[in-house]
Amino acid sequence: MAAATTGGEVKAIHSSESTKTLLKSEALYEMSEDLMFLSELVILIGLGFDQYMLNLMVYPRENEHLRELRLITEKHSLGFMGSPPEEAQMLSLLLKVMGAKNTIEVGVFTGCSVLTTALAIPDDGKIVAIDVSREFFDLGLPVIQKAGVAHKVDFRQGPALPILSNLLAEEGNEGKFDFAFVDADKGNYGNYHEQLLRLVRVGGVLAYDNTLWGGSVAMPDDAPLTEHDREYCYEYFELGLPFFHKAGVAHKVAFRRGPALEQLDELLAADDERHVDAFDFAFVDADKTNYVRHHERLLRLVPVGGAIVYDNTLWDGTVALPPEDAPGLSEYDRMISAAIRDLNARLAADERVEVCQLTVGDGVTICRRVV
Repeated sequence: MAAATTGGEVKAIHSSESTKTLLKSEALYEMSEDLMFLSELVILIGLGFDQYMLNLMVYPRENEHLRELRLITEKHSLGFMGSPPEEAQMLSLLLKVMGAKNTIEVGVFTGCSVLTTALAIPDDGKIVAIDVSREFFDLGLPVIQKAGVAHKVDFRQGPALPILSNLLAEEGNEGKFDFAFVDADKGNYGNYHEQLLRLVRVGGVLAYDNTLWGGSVAMPDDAPLTEHDREYCYEYFELGLPFFHKAGVAHKVAFRRGPALEQLDELLAADDERHVDAFDFAFVDADKTNYVRHHERLLRLVPVGGAIVYDNTLWDGTVALPPEDAPGLSEYDRMISAAIRDLNARLAADERVEVCQLTVGDGVTICRRVV
């Protein structure tokens, strides 16, 4: 259990009573006295944390052309409308994991997300990029051309709704697209959704930007959005098992009870090696001190192109602070924070994976195996 002090009182971070928010909005923290001690640590709502993630996971791997366009966008008076680099990193990884080829973008601005997509999809892939103005896109077009991916971009100027309707009227477009990204006028998101559901294939992905709007969407009258840390034991799985049966998916679950490292070693030890490269996806939310060991084994079980996802990779933001700058943390939380910090550094330097760290919940890191 972690603890932090405020006014001489020790408050728990990881406990069944703690309240945790998915957002970084300062207003949300101010709504709950139980969360105020976090602002004293200056972790999740501080600039230091964002810089930690960018410096470790994002900037070192940022494509040179994306960096150039990002800097051009940031200098513009409306630069806040551009896609942030960590979001671009996430989109790139998602598109590659999906194997996306044909995509739609509603809202283009200078083209940061368009360039991200163009670099991620194959050479014969296509992006239908829609915006009411071409003025801002023309700022980024030279960079897109320099990157050698302009031939993938079909820019269409005008209001998105009639353009989407025209796409639907064209033979062969219904269900043709693998992915759609929307960052345009928020009042039409619902209308875009209905049209995009017809254009994007079953199994495809629709992504909408700005869906938290500064955290205001999670501000009911009484309290902010909350969640509790989970315990890792079989008894809790049994609590959920009836719902698996009710949902009709229990037959898909092969539950194995025991230490994860031993179970992974057993999978790898099969005589016919049938489990090697056999799993498309792995999600890890277990003992944090063994994450690095889990990673080495999962890299053998997940094939090239597959994804490995690690939970709690921010540990309430403590990874962004040296241990001496986080007074009040228990020895346990110091130990876990150090283990997660080590994992993050290793993943950032691991050339076998493409990596993306998200500030969702307590931190989620997505790895796509590339070697």
